[in-house]
Amino acid sequence: MFAQRDAFDVWMSRNVTGVRPLYDISGDTSHFYVRQTGRFAGQAVILNVEMTGLDYVRTAERVRQDGADFLWLEYTRSGGDGSIETSDGLFETPEHTIFVCDQGRATRRRVHNANFLGVRLDRSLFTPGQIENLCGRVIDGAKARLVGDFLGALANADTLTPGTEASIAAVVAATVANSADRAQEVAAALGPVALDRARRYIDAHLGREGLTMDEVVAVTGVSRATLYRLFAPYGGLARFMWSRRLDAVRRSICNPAERRSLNALAQVHGFTDAAHFTRAFKAEFGVRPSDLRPFVAA
Repeated sequence: MFAQRDAFDVWMSRNVTGVRPLYDISGDTSHFYVRQTGRFAGQAVILNVEMTGLDYVRTAERVRQDGADFLWLEYTRSGGDGSIETSDGLFETPEHTIFVCDQGRATRRRVHNANFLGVRLDRSLFTPGQIENLCGRVIDGAKARLVGDFLGALANADTLTPGTEASIAAVVAATVANSADRAQEVAAALGPVALDRARRYIDAHLGREGLTMDEVVAVTGVSRATLYRLFAPYGGLARFMWSRRLDAVRRSICNPAERRSLNALAQVHGFTDAAHFTRAFKAEFGVRPSDLRPFVAA
């Protein structure tokens, strides 16, 4: 064990992430805290880090001395309000944003108390044009969250396949930089993540009558065609949304603690026409809602 005041020095001495030789680090270390786990996928390193704020400066002199030549991608999961400064300018990095920086260039990174995913990627995985498009920019919105979920799944996976490193590079290049290269590989990697995001969003908003397919497309960060393809095994996106609403009502009806009327339950889940709801329910489950709980007043 060690005292809290020594936590930063212990972290640096262990040099778990290879940070020490690459950066000059400053900031208040008297209450320093870090918790991190790491996974290797080929030459790539995936880190899940929760830590207090510090400043990291990679000078031009260090670049010349150490010869480090890789890309660093960071997705801020929570906290944030940090920034990154490169030759392209100063960029804010709030939560749910991604930035990619080239370790072959001088960089200044300010990290506030945050939880983030960091990925070290070999330069050889990208074309020069992709590197130029990736570095010196911050990506936010649905695409950033989608890539963040993908990286989070990898960080928590029991095992990583030999092709994981290339898949990460393909996802970053195609999704973040809007590259059309290796589209099939990207679709295969992001498909399960996009499907999971869509399903969770739909389940969280079942009660809104105005929930639309366009809204789900916007939230997932993939194209309409991709989303339709992902939901094809379920009979399509519209059919899936319809079935989930009906099943939510069914589960409520079968809950002994639920005392609301059938009409009230239908309306809560987006069905405003009682007769239409009853027909749809019977078509889905083969029985009327009142057959499942006849003692509930309609």
